Amino acid sequence: MAVRTNYGKNKNEYYRVTATIRRDSKGKPIRKEFYCKGKKDAKTKRDEYIYEIKDGLNLDFNTTSIGGLIYVWLFEVVRIKSKPFPFKRHEGIYINYIKDKEI
Repeated sequence: MAVRTNYGKNKNEYYRVTATIRRDSKGKPIRKEFYCKGKKDAKTKRDEYIYEIKDGLNLDFNTTSIGGLIYVWLFEVVRIKSKPFPFKRHEGIYINYIKDKEI
């Protein structure tokens, strides 16, 4: 049975599906692409990723430091939801006081 593909990369054939993850500050959609050998596998991979996003951040709290959590919050939440000036301010505080410190 032949596997349907719709994308070729590096001399390999893949099936590609896309998902709109979010929109940037100007309203432009931000998309993520998922590649697999077949259509069903690619859609499963996409659906799992979207479910993980809706479920929240999946972090191992036994090995993650507070600095790591603040980094994730800063670049995954604040950067997307705030304007450039407040983000730069928070980023500066992170770099000066939290990054590479043992907290």
